[in-house]
Amino acid sequence: MALAMFSSNTGPIVADFGSSSVKLLQLSTGEKPTVIAAAELVIPDELRSGSIDRRFEFFAAELPKLLDSAGFKGKRIVCCPASAQMLVQHMQVNGVDPYAVKEQINTNLEQQLGVPMRGLIVRSIPVGDASREGQGKSEHIVFATARDDVMRYVELLKRMKRQLVGVHNEVQSLIYAFEHINRRTEDADVATLYVDIGWGSTKVVIGHGINIVFAKCIALGGKHFDNLVSQSLRCDIATARARRLTENFLPLRQAPAPTTAKARQESLDEGGLAMLRAGQAKADADDRVASRTSPDSLEQLDKLRPAVGVEEDRRGGGSHPSLGPNVPIGEGPVRSAVDFRELLESLSDELSMCARYHSACFAGKPIQRVIFLGGEARQIGLCQYLAESLHLPAKVGDPLARLLGPTPPAGLPEPEQAHPSWAVACGLCTAPTDL
Repeated sequence: MALAMFSSNTGPIVADFGSSSVKLLQLSTGEKPTVIAAAELVIPDELRSGSIDRRFEFFAAELPKLLDSAGFKGKRIVCCPASAQMLVQHMQVNGVDPYAVKEQINTNLEQQLGVPMRGLIVRSIPVGDASREGQGKSEHIVFATARDDVMRYVELLKRMKRQLVGVHNEVQSLIYAFEHINRRTEDADVATLYVDIGWGSTKVVIGHGINIVFAKCIALGGKHFDNLVSQSLRCDIATARARRLTENFLPLRQAPAPTTAKARQESLDEGGLAMLRAGQAKADADDRVASRTSPDSLEQLDKLRPAVGVEEDRRGGGSHPSLGPNVPIGEGPVRSAVDFRELLESLSDELSMCARYHSACFAGKPIQRVIFLGGEARQIGLCQYLAESLHLPAKVGDPLARLLGPTPPAGLPEPEQAHPSWAVACGLCTAPTDL
């Protein structure tokens, strides 16, 4: 009887296995769920790119202790494997019959990867119709992972005396994290570009409301910036990362504050960023604060965040707390101790290609906003550079904000700050338990 009562009050534990850490989260159930336990296990540098067996031995030794000390309850776990273990690819196939589509996807994957289908776990979602060389085809986003990789997580949790009840990918989890602000019928007409910049890679997702229409994994992330800092300053990776984060090698570019709404509109038009005007629907006072200050990190931008407990009405132009603070518009070059131009241009070019592909497929639905997520989104100067290269209004997402009660759990790192890196974990909390 006690177990039945207990299980009805808590959701499953979710585990987001990222490239630099494992994030653990558990919510209460009900109409207004809140975080009841949270913790993060940082993966040591020597294990991040090393033997996967050593990494899983580390998980087996450390995760049970962390789960017990942070107050997690129950044995059921929903997990998201590391993005390096998941293939994400658009694929065009003939026809729309589900069985025929599945067969074509499987055949294409076997030929591409050179492995039999029995060694893969494959899921796909339809995107829409595509026409190539006069032939009608349907486009799908395919997610594939090695069956052996999934079994590693099953065996890991067995060793921990836990039960795996769901396995999901990062792309769909990101959409789940913002499902609560995309439930209205008209939200399907809003095209949002989600950019999750992690330590190992960058995940790109474009959604029309809750529907995924584009997904890609870009092999550029925080570790590439760390490697460049390490080479330029001749220090080890750990020191390079610490210096990059604390010394703020990617600061914001500042723009003078327009004194009136009219002046701000003229300034945007002159800069060719008219689309930003529609997206930056903030009060004049907030705009003056954003441009008058010189925020070099997300901590200094937290004053721009909506109150965590407020559910503002987006019909009236408000901003939901999950959308987080605006990325301010900036001007002029910035000097840095390390020249990141090549990495920045490569990443912005990749994002621009994603946006152009979407425009070619959905000419009547231009992307209206960018939401930056992932641990590297805390570097606001990086977000600003990418947003300006896309000519789109941008925010640093914080889907965890609406789930935090007046007293955040002790295991949550820096509870007073925004947490863009917890988006996948938040999405896993609402993902189905399908095992």
